This record gives sequence, structure tokens and C-alpha cells, in this order.
Amino acid sequence: MGLLSTNGPGALENYHFEDSDGGTLLRIEVDTNEDHITFFETAWPKTLRKLKELAEKES
Repeated sequence: MGLLSTNGPGALENYHFEDSDGGTLLRIEVDTNEDHITFFETAWPKTLRKLKELAEKES
């Protein structure tokens, strides 16, 4: 499954969730301009920790 998001003209984020040895592998492809690199470097660690927390939370 892939989720698509854009962060401005000419920028692309593509998120893939894949089954992997009883877990889930998140693969992220990014095509962006230099203006967004600092944002991704600071926002992604926090976002990925939260995503991991939500994914591992028992229902």
C-alpha cells in the first residue's frame, strides 16, 4: 500500500507499508527541494516515533 502526499510544487512523498517477517516495514521515498530538507530532518524523527507508537499499540 502506498500513501501519497505533496509538500509543494515539484515535491513528492511516497509511503509504502510492507509485511516483513511478522512486522511492518515502512519505506519512504522523497523527492523535494533544498528548502524542505531541514524540515524533514527535524520533523521525521518525532513523526516516526509517534507512528511506531500507534502501530504497536494494542487495540
